[in-house]
Amino acid sequence: MINIAIDANSFPRKLSWYLWLVCCALVLCDFVFTYLDVTGYYVFRRSFDMTREETIPNWYATILLFCIALTCALIFVTKRAQEERDGNATPWLLFAGFFTFLSVDDGSRIHERLGSFFKDLTEEGAGIFWVFQDLLESASTWGWQVFVLPIFLFMGFFMLLWGYQHVRNTETQKWVLLGALCIAMAIALDYVEGLIEYEVVSLEDRWLSEEMLHHYQRVVEEFLEMTGFIMVIRGLWTYLLNQAETLEVNIHS
Repeated sequence: MINIAIDANSFPRKLSWYLWLVCCALVLCDFVFTYLDVTGYYVFRRSFDMTREETIPNWYATILLFCIALTCALIFVTKRAQEERDGNATPWLLFAGFFTFLSVDDGSRIHERLGSFFKDLTEEGAGIFWVFQDLLESASTWGWQVFVLPIFLFMGFFMLLWGYQHVRNTETQKWVLLGALCIAMAIALDYVEGLIEYEVVSLEDRWLSEEMLHHYQRVVEEFLEMTGFIMVIRGLWTYLLNQAETLEVNIHS
């Protein structure tokens, strides 16, 4: 029999710090290997590029999202073990499924491809999609923010509202709200990136070079996103470990 002791007060804090230090290390690697390109080799420049998909930072972001999904699943199992039959357990399973999808989506760019697909249908005037033409022109940004983001926002607001009503742990509420704020700022920066891409906003004639501004706008966006995920993880683990005075897991072979 193996006993693993976890301090309910210090573990979420230590875990979040370790995870966040990895984010800082990834930003440093991006600066050294991608922006400065000290090696001159494409494999290092591409692998640590925080502004691109299919890189080590992108892989780390998908892991953080999957950690949120696993934590929600553990909370669901804990709630069920406490024999809760008032419906407070089931939403955690829904949250676990949603964050699992986000983890898959972050690594496979599903939402971006769907946004481009619906944008093409709108520009072609196919079916009922012609009604989105004015909205698409006025938004002047990525298609996914017009067609897919509203669904993500609906789920986000639902989780925050439900959590505020059913999760009474103030530490959890604080860290989840801070995480949501960081993610919201990252989405706002992504919207600005779309405005730059479609030449609504120009980066010319700035004090800093256009290349540096464009690159680090994306780096800050990804850093805020991962920081938000880590804050959510800290809040959820605080809630999970405070569900009971003693949480014991027995594995029999």
